[in-house]
Amino acid sequence: MLAAGNSSRLGHPKQLVEYEGEPLIRRAARLAVEAGATPALVVLPPGVPVMQQALAGLSSIVVLENVLAAEGMGSSLRLSMKTLLDANVIPRRLLLLTCDQPLIEARHLQSLLQAPSASGITAAFYHGRPGVPAVFDRQHFPALAQTHGDQGARTLLRSGPVTTVDMPEAALDLDTPEDLSRLTDLRH
Repeated sequence: MLAAGNSSRLGHPKQLVEYEGEPLIRRAARLAVEAGATPALVVLPPGVPVMQQALAGLSSIVVLENVLAAEGMGSSLRLSMKTLLDANVIPRRLLLLTCDQPLIEARHLQSLLQAPSASGITAAFYHGRPGVPAVFDRQHFPALAQTHGDQGARTLLRSGPVTTVDMPEAALDLDTPEDLSRLTDLRH
């Protein structure tokens, strides 16, 4: 789970925004584990103990601090892939998600993990295109390990055939105060 962003457009750490009584970072990590994506690597910005505290007590997670977080999502993906390779843990598939899509449930992640894909990439489909959360088969790990900037896996998701799963719930991601207002409106 990529959660090392600085939430500059929102103005405060979106990772700690509460939804249904739970910080988004904890919710996303818990949902990944519930969906069967273990071990769950959670990439955080450095020196933010309150985010680590929000994850306390969750099993099957590994917390990574990305000292290069300012470089963008690509650095978090590289750190995740390096950690897996250094630990000699090469899963068959990798579920990639962020913590700022509060309407995602474990069942959505399970549908991505269970969908067959000839291309080795299965992604949520919303806003007319594929996006995260997404699942990448092992053949795409070298490309994920080479990502740069703030594009993350976007290039892979848009450059070739991708199996998609309709997931309108993924369309709401919390980047701005307006997004947070929309989430608040949905709760009422």
